[in-house]
Amino acid sequence: MLDQNGEGTDSRVIAAIDTAIQLKDQFNIRVINISLGRQVFESYQLDPLCQAVEQAWKAGMVVVVGSGQRRPRPLSHPNGYGTISAPATTLT
Repeated sequence: MLDQNGEGTDSRVIAAIDTAIQLKDQFNIRVINISLGRQVFESYQLDPLCQAVEQAWKAGMVVVVGSGQRRPRPLSHPNGYGTISAPATTLT
């Protein structure tokens, strides 16, 4: 799903999640580990990557995601919005 430089697209990650869901019973897939993240552009309720993660969870899979290593926002954003990357925002 990622290339030799560790880069990829949302659509490729979503396709991999969808494939895991489809093959869940055949291969007894119970856990998905998604060790990647990207900037948050919209609510997790609208974000296609977050929605794919939620579908895997609804299919009965444990989904492990990295929350990101972004530095805290300046004091003008005291709630920390934007410090957790997608798809981890699905779980917050």
